[in-house]
Amino acid sequence: MQSTLLIKPDPEKITYDSSNVATVRLFNKTYEIGKLDTEVVLTKTGVLDAKNSKIDWTISAERYVKGTNPKQYLSLEGYTLTDNLFNDIANEYIDGSLKINNKAVTPEVTTAADNANKKSISYKIKAEDLSTANKGTATFTLSSRVEFDGFP
Repeated sequence: MQSTLLIKPDPEKITYDSSNVATVRLFNKTYEIGKLDTEVVLTKTGVLDAKNSKIDWTISAERYVKGTNPKQYLSLEGYTLTDNLFNDIANEYIDGSLKINNKAVTPEVTTAADNANKKSISYKIKAEDLSTANKGTATFTLSSRVEFDGFP
């Protein structure tokens, strides 16, 4: 005698975590029932502070299961934020300015080989950086120096 059980995940009933895999637990055994189609959306805006020769950046991030309504968020833990701050105007990360959800964090700062003022940052997101209410969204803030032709 043999039986078959067909399981189709209902996005409204799944408890989501940081994984990209949907699982179900039956009779004390966990089964993988499919990969989740996830989406990560980043939005970056900058505000010029000419008086202090800097740009204050805000990066909003969200990660969720694609096609869910309302959105079913997945944790951003383990993702790495990388930002190359140098361009024709903004060219230097201001040390100590990176915050995630208003908590100061310390990124890895990399200096460009051709210009010591050109720095990029990277930071691997930890569980404690995220809100317990929604680990699938985060707001990053940081600042970079700005130079205008002939102005420091």
